[in-house]
Amino acid sequence: AAQLDASGGGYDVVLDVTGDPRAVATAADHLRPQGTLVVASVVGRGVDVPFRTDDLVYREIRVQGVLSKDEAAVLAARALVEADADLRTFLGAMITHVFPLEDGAAAIDARAAGLPGFVKAAVRPNAG
Repeated sequence: AAQLDASGGGYDVVLDVTGDPRAVATAADHLRPQGTLVVASVVGRGVDVPFRTDDLVYREIRVQGVLSKDEAAVLAARALVEADADLRTFLGAMITHVFPLEDGAAAIDARAAGLPGFVKAAVRPNAG
């Protein structure tokens, strides 16, 4: 959410991939009326996400859940990012912590670990 605050608001679509219930709960605040919130993260069973449903209704916000896609969808998404330098910069700024492959478990647990300045973790599959 902090990254979105820095870039303005009134978006047509907001995609949440954080897995953080606080980010999911506030993501719709960055949408224009009749915008779409895409929830592509899993916060965990039994974790409450406090939506203000009246706000969603009055602003006619659409909420769409999605789950991981196949390789073709991942490659298409990568191609979109590679083709747009501004999008690449914007998305790259959200990755605040990078872990080597052997520390993949730490990347998965990074949000819960309360790392300073944490927004999103990534795993680098090679040493380069």
